[in-house]
Amino acid sequence: MKKLLLIVLPLLLIVGCSKSVREYELIEKDGLKFHPETKELYTGKVHWDISNCNNILEGFYKEGKKD
Repeated sequence: MKKLLLIVLPLLLIVGCSKSVREYELIEKDGLKFHPETKELYTGKVHWDISNCNNILEGFYKEGKKD
């Protein structure tokens, strides 16, 4: 049981604490979006800052495609 916690707990912390990325920071290639640092297909939350007002729109990408 302790071994399982040592494996699962760090994974939960990484997934739970992951930040969203600004959509314009993603790298587009062949119609897919890649993470700017890891250069891997992006899966996770993205957000768009709207300059006209104080709103932030949020969305999700899964394996480089809008989800």
